[in-house]
Amino acid sequence: MDCQRIESTLATIFGSNSRQKRIFFWLLDFFMLKSWHIHRELRIWADSNKHPSHILDAGSGYGQYTYFMSKLSQQYNVTAMDLRQQAICECNNFFRKQQIDNVFCRSGNILDLHQPEAFDLILAVDVIEYVKEDDDLLKLFYTDLKADGNLLLFTQACKRNEKPAECLSTGMHGEKVRVGYDMRDLKQRLKKLGFKKVRARYSYGKAGKLSWLLSMKLPFKLLHISRWFLVLFPLYYIVMAPVCLLLNYIDTHVGHLWGTGLLVKAYK
Repeated sequence: MDCQRIESTLATIFGSNSRQKRIFFWLLDFFMLKSWHIHRELRIWADSNKHPSHILDAGSGYGQYTYFMSKLSQQYNVTAMDLRQQAICECNNFFRKQQIDNVFCRSGNILDLHQPEAFDLILAVDVIEYVKEDDDLLKLFYTDLKADGNLLLFTQACKRNEKPAECLSTGMHGEKVRVGYDMRDLKQRLKKLGFKKVRARYSYGKAGKLSWLLSMKLPFKLLHISRWFLVLFPLYYIVMAPVCLLLNYIDTHVGHLWGTGLLVKAYK
């Protein structure tokens, strides 16, 4: 599955129109299993953080998670940062039109961001596998977190010497420099940096992979053949929505011995 083509197709379809972008975010939240897992963890974090907080969305891409976090509480100030200037410009236009004033979007390399003890939460979704100097990036995350701050990572899982079968990313971070992370290795690296506690779990188990096949892979394969298939999408998703939602719920609420997605929470 060519994820870069998916990104290009989505960007072309939804563009920077404010109304279209809200629909786009809603569709991602509704069908994208990854969003289910991340939203659940963000709500858990928000329940125990009722005070004013600073959040970094590292590699913010389209801005869907920035938008979600900005709605969790007006006390949260969210910094969205991405390497692509076009993506940041579109996000700035969107948040300005929505009159959302607790979001600041900036373009640049995450590795150049040095704000020691500035953030209560750092979210990095489909980012670290695109960064060659991932040790430097993880160290920067640790340094930029406040005492008792949290790091929430989502990346692809990969057993040692094993290549994952699917690309689950709809991010905008260029070509991957590694196929994924071994859970045990990543936890050890984070603890070595100084994180007091690291928890990790798999996502995209059997139910999740089936949901990904039905809700993302097959439709976008058809879309690559011809954009005329867009006409059939509403009917397709009406039929498949109940199935995909059930599969997403199962994957989100049931533990997995193995999955192709890896969700990691680290506590400073």
